[in-house]
Amino acid sequence: MDFKDVMTRRRSVNFFDPEKNVSDALLKEVIETAAKTPSGFNLQPWSLIVLRNKEEKMKLQQLAWNQPKISEAPVTLIVLADREGWKAGHPFAERNFRETVKAGAMTEEQHQWFADTCTLRQQRGTENGFCLQKHRIFCHVPDAGCKKPRSGHTPHGRI
Repeated sequence: MDFKDVMTRRRSVNFFDPEKNVSDALLKEVIETAAKTPSGFNLQPWSLIVLRNKEEKMKLQQLAWNQPKISEAPVTLIVLADREGWKAGHPFAERNFRETVKAGAMTEEQHQWFADTCTLRQQRGTENGFCLQKHRIFCHVPDAGCKKPRSGHTPHGRI
């Protein structure tokens, strides 16, 4: 399937069978597939929270304008962008640099250049990367045999 097919086939699903099981293996596959796609400077400054517990999903639902789909979905994913993940010394940036050195693509002596380059990317790139990562997860969900939800909003921002 090519990219055009992926985008053409995507759809929003707002109703879920709360009894349908999403196995840990399937969830891991979806997340790992999405994580393999590139991000700006490969910083990947986001974290993922997986909710399966009904009480936790109900707490989130209250923050998400009481949308039933939050608690009805067998699994609810929360993607969190770290707006400071590009800063020198931040765990996301430092992890990325260490992995790049380990892969042989950079040397320890290039750390300052790396930090300066990350600074140039700053917040806008982080926010764009976050939006792309969220959509990467959602685009893989149908191929994994699941229906994809539409992203939601809370009074405090997108979810």
